Amino acid sequence: HRAPEPLPPAVESAASHSERVVDATAAGQAYTALATVEELLKDWDEGGPNVLRAGGLSVRDLKRAAVALDVAEPVAAFWIELAYAAGLLASDGDVDERYAATPAYDEWRERPAAERWALLAQTWLAATRTPGVAGGRDAKDRVLSALGPGLDRSAAPEVRHRV
Repeated sequence: HRAPEPLPPAVESAASHSERVVDATAAGQAYTALATVEELLKDWDEGGPNVLRAGGLSVRDLKRAAVALDVAEPVAAFWIELAYAAGLLASDGDVDERYAATPAYDEWRERPAAERWALLAQTWLAATRTPGVAGGRDAKDRVLSALGPGLDRSAAPEVRHRV
């Protein structure tokens, strides 16, 4: 066995980036977030996928959204859950319940990009939903669906604040 070193080895950064590059990259990612949410909700504006009887989105509809957004299914689940938590997406309340953009989405689209981004970022930070577990199974071996029951984790906001 090796003897432990008294101090951990120094960690050197693999690359150094200027503040300007970091800011530009962050702005690009913010615009990508806005464009992704807009694309999703534009597709679902006239009535999106059906709400499952047990609540949530079917695996098939999540796959369709992922293909439409050109992202992996867990990433699509993230954007869907974020739009829902931000009040931009909801079930339409009809007998044949479907997910659709809300009137708040129309108002959100009219706001400046910085305000739209701020709403998404604040919503994510406070959200108790964890879309990353969508597709997994609950204690009764049922599939956890995006927008469905079982994705709430009360500690999620605290964990995000630590990031």
